[in-house]
Amino acid sequence: MYLRDFQFVLRKHHFELYRRAREIWEPIELQVKGAIPKRFRFGGVGKIVLELGHEKKKRAEYRERLGVGLYHFEDFDVHAFLTIPHPAAIAQIIEITEKSGRDLCARFSTAADWLFDLLDEARKQPNQALYRMAAPPRLSATRDSRKGRHW
Repeated sequence: MYLRDFQFVLRKHHFELYRRAREIWEPIELQVKGAIPKRFRFGGVGKIVLELGHEKKKRAEYRERLGVGLYHFEDFDVHAFLTIPHPAAIAQIIEITEKSGRDLCARFSTAADWLFDLLDEARKQPNQALYRMAAPPRLSATRDSRKGRHW
């Protein structure tokens, strides 16, 4: 299976906190998604999800469910994250992504230099990380040749 997706989530599902945190980490998330090479095999999963925050029951740091790799990063406090200045918050997300990526690369014995190059560039210019990646364009449900056809 080829890796095609990457996502941050909060371990505790609180919509308002997630929405506010996502505004900060979404540019990095989109950059990583957009930089995943075609046909890149990464531990046999199609998606990597970084779960951020504490959880009541201790689970394995990495687990796999239905082709999704779930990596739990416990050393994250969303309340503290939302109070620090924006550039520091971006730097923290870059650091979390790098630590998680290096650990997963070691687990899977796979090189992901594209990821670390991207994170180094984002670290050097944190303000550019906010504006470089736009949301991917929506694909049309029908081809142009079928527009105007009625059944």
